[in-house]
Parts: sequence; C-alpha cells; structure tokens
Amino acid sequence: MHRIRTNAPQFLTLCIILILCGVHSTLNTQVYNYDYKEDKAAFIGSFIFWSGSYGLRMATPTERINDRKDLDKASLWAIDRGAVNQNSKNADHWSDVGQFGALATPVLAIVLSESLRSEAGPITLMGLQGFFISNGLTKYTKTLAERPRPFVYRQFDEHFNQPISKAATESFISGHTSSSAYFSFFAAKIIVDHSPDSNLKPLIWTIAAAIPALTGYLRYKAGKHFPTDIIAGYLVGAVTGFAIPEIYKNDRIAIGTESNGLSLSLVF
Repeated sequence: MHRIRTNAPQFLTLCIILILCGVHSTLNTQVYNYDYKEDKAAFIGSFIFWSGSYGLRMATPTERINDRKDLDKASLWAIDRGAVNQNSKNADHWSDVGQFGALATPVLAIVLSESLRSEAGPITLMGLQGFFISNGLTKYTKTLAERPRPFVYRQFDEHFNQPISKAATESFISGHTSSSAYFSFFAAKIIVDHSPDSNLKPLIWTIAAAIPALTGYLRYKAGKHFPTDIIAGYLVGAVTGFAIPEIYKNDRIAIGTESNGLSLSLVF
C-alpha cells in the first residue's frame, strides 16, 4: 500500500520557525488586538481541540480491506471516479513541496516586512491558533469520515484481506490542501491588513488562491485524494486562514478568563 505522511513534521517546523521570527518582538500590537492574557483561553482551547483530533485518530482501530463493502468505483460520484486511475509519483512529491512552500509564506512575509516583524509575536500566536483549528478540523473529519483513498479502490484485489493503514482511510478531507490553503490565506491576510492601500492586493490574493489549488490538483494526480476531498480541504483552510486575522483585527469576539469563569465580549 502507499505510504502516507503525517503533519507532525510540518507542525514542528512551523513552531520552530514562527518562534524564531517572533522571539525579538513584543506583544504590543498595531493592527491586531491580540493580548495573550485575554486570549489565552482561546489559544489553549484550540490546542486542546487539535490534540484531541490526534487522540481520536490513535484510538481508531486499523481496518482490514475486506471489511469495506463500499469499494466499488461505480458508487463514487462522477466527479470523483477519475481519481482512482491516478498514480503519479512526481505529483506526490511536488504536492509535498507545495505544502511546505505554503507553510513558508507567512514566515517570509514576517521576515521581509518591517511592519509585520513589529507584530511577529501576536502574528505567531494567531498563526499557531489558526493552525490548531484548521488542522484539528481536518483530522477530526478524516478520522470520522473514514473514506478510503483513491488508490485503495485501485488496489482492492491486490490487498484483499490485508490490514490497511489508518491513513489509507483518511481521504476526506485533503490535509495537504487544507494546510496549504490555511497558510497561504493567512499570509495574504496579514500582508493585506498591514498594506491596505497596496496596488498588489489582487496579485497577493491570486497567489494565495493558486498555491492550494495547485497543491490539491497534485494530490489528485498522485491518486491520494478525490476532487471532493480537495474542495472541502480548500474551504476549511482558506476560511480559517482568512478568519483568524480578521477576528483579531477590529470587531472581534474576545474570550477571556475571570475569577468566576470565562467571559465573552465583543470588542470594537
């Protein structure tokens, strides 16, 4: 069976790079209203949410391929059937490049922009919080949906009555696409927020949209995901990547802690 990589190395890389970028900055904000003392409940909650997704995955038993009664290509939606015949090793490799390239975009934005560097601390915490949410949603969905990947349909006869890895039944939704969409849209949002009058905004958003689209297409050509997996992953990552900076920019919901419990308020 195919070998599927997890997001653990990407996450560790993200943590190390973002911490290095933010280590010399303060938490005093200019564009974003992020205060760790007030927002720690949301940050810690997002981490617990993300951790729970991996706990659920670990608790899910490995299946035997003959336990699946739905491995009939004809049962797939018409839009998804073509993925079963895809098996490009080059596409698999370049989809990893696309994912890591997207991860680098917010880091490069911070490194190259003095304005963003001045808020590297809040941006780092926002970026991690958003990653926990986006990746957590992706992992929960993968584990609960248990959708076989396209190559499982193609290799059904060869591997009949053999155990299949958990990752082989984590087709829905595409993790490569959701993570690349998250990082690309997050990077574009913080750049645009710090340069609202820039004439390059259309180009910035076009690049942000293109990176996960290309990554998703490569996952399709590699036979690792169906088009519906890719579309869903794109939406999860893009919405989260855009929403997190927006929430902390102006109008936002602030989740904080008080002596008698949690507090919820709108900040304008």
